[in-house]
Amino acid sequence: MIGFLPHNNINLNRLENKVLHIQGPQFKTKWGEYHANIDKNQNFNEGGRFDLILKLLKQYKIDEVFEVGGNQGLLSIEINKFAEKVICSDYDEIAVDHMFINIKKMNVNITPVLLDILHPVYLSLNFDKKLKPQFRFKSQAVLALAISHHLILGQKVPIDLMFRTFIQYTREYLFVEFMPNGVDKSPNPDWYNLDWFRSHFIQYFDLILERPSTEDRNRILFFGKLRAGNSDNDE
Repeated sequence: MIGFLPHNNINLNRLENKVLHIQGPQFKTKWGEYHANIDKNQNFNEGGRFDLILKLLKQYKIDEVFEVGGNQGLLSIEINKFAEKVICSDYDEIAVDHMFINIKKMNVNITPVLLDILHPVYLSLNFDKKLKPQFRFKSQAVLALAISHHLILGQKVPIDLMFRTFIQYTREYLFVEFMPNGVDKSPNPDWYNLDWFRSHFIQYFDLILERPSTEDRNRILFFGKLRAGNSDNDE
């Protein structure tokens, strides 16, 4: 290669070695170490929160999954054992960095994505629609676990906007959790309750399953199929 570039005296081997030894910035984020601190056995054991989701994915023969807020990819790595396509996203750059390192070490076929689904980079730009995250990452099912309370109560996202955003990324199914206790034990608004969440969910999805996925009932799993007329046509 150097021979084709006149007056080029760069030592590419030395440059490559230098790049490989570049260390990323060392700082902490709110969710960067989240998966490192949870009880993996409790979630994956028989009857556990993730065990329920894995069984449903297999039962309904779902082999394309886009996980939103997947942190370091703990669940996606397990899904990859039987699914054909797994995309795992998060908006926390440290979590995604850990995910990338983990899947590279484990040689796992997962696509890691740094993405805020409410503010995707290409949303307002005049690029070909096939470059948009909504097109590239659209899958048979979306998994949005333990994030709805952060979106609704923390970021003040209207619940209908949240569901319409999920629809942009799924062709068929949605897994989403309702968190009755809200965020950080703060008092919840009167309107924030299970009936309210369900009434909005069924506007967009036919409800297949509604079930507490943890013993403390602080996570209620909603699993549904996209209703006719609610699909996003941006394909």
